Amino acid sequence: MQLSQFLADPTAQQTQIPAAERNRSHMEHVIYSRGLDIQTKTIRSGSPYSLGLTKTMASHDAAVKQYHSDLKLLNTLQ
Repeated sequence: MQLSQFLADPTAQQTQIPAAERNRSHMEHVIYSRGLDIQTKTIRSGSPYSLGLTKTMASHDAAVKQYHSDLKLLNTLQ
């Protein structure tokens, strides 16, 4: 499974993509520069090593936390 396929699949939560170091680094750069909710980990077994990817809910969790904080502030104004 390639990175774009993994991102597009709503049922896929984890995958491993075998790739050379240069390609793993490039994928990590793309993930972090675009702020994707993906945790990465290099799997150091086999050849080539794999990039382990796990989808997270980090931005959703942060938005929910901010929403609840905003509600509390709004209630103090009323």
